[in-house]
Amino acid sequence: MYILTKKNSSIRKLGAVNEISFTEKTIRRALNNGAMRPELVKQIAIYLNIDSTLLTGEMVKKAFSARNDIYRKMYLSPLKHLNDYPYFREEQRELLTVRQDGLFETGGMSETIKRILALFEVSYTQFEKMTFEQQYNFQYDLFNAMIPVVKKHFKEDAYGHKDDYYFESILIDLDVYKEWHDDMEYSDKDLRQSYMENPPKGLTKEKVKKMSKEELFNFEVNLQMEENEDTEFEDPFATIYANRKKK
Repeated sequence: MYILTKKNSSIRKLGAVNEISFTEKTIRRALNNGAMRPELVKQIAIYLNIDSTLLTGEMVKKAFSARNDIYRKMYLSPLKHLNDYPYFREEQRELLTVRQDGLFETGGMSETIKRILALFEVSYTQFEKMTFEQQYNFQYDLFNAMIPVVKKHFKEDAYGHKDDYYFESILIDLDVYKEWHDDMEYSDKDLRQSYMENPPKGLTKEKVKKMSKEELFNFEVNLQMEENEDTEFEDPFATIYANRKKK
């Protein structure tokens, strides 16, 4: 009811509009039963222009189990900023399969690239045969070329942002993904070899052999944090990044 009030709507209004194919009686019955059909949720979300996970409470449910007031307020904050969670946010999540941390899942980005290439009679198989560096350069050049065109025809994004930063965030996401890939490559080769030659406390050569790239990376980060807990923490991979960019 809170969201309906903030959106200047009501159950009666929802049952009367053409955009929703369910009656007021059906909507009230669903609310009383505590269960609503996905189709109804979607129609209401589209009509109110709100992410359905906020409409159903899924987005803020962690607030009810949070013991810390700061975390509770953080989880509930979307309710105070409804305009920051339009239905487009849900569409974008479905189209691109965006993870909670904001990064593209491989599948979502793959489908996007596949569709773009198909417009130019290029197969995704050709893209897959490229090295990671070639794939990264292609995507960076592609999106970098698209940004001016999008900005020319759209003065703001779906959230109302007009700053260049929001239009160019795709390039930031791409760089973050590249850094993650480089981290995993370093962890799987250099770091694993280093640990095999001189296992740190708590590890054996056998354990190092079985550890995944992510586990090795996280272990190194935690190790560095422990060693530098009394000083300002420095990214253990910062020097590696700097060297790579010089090449």
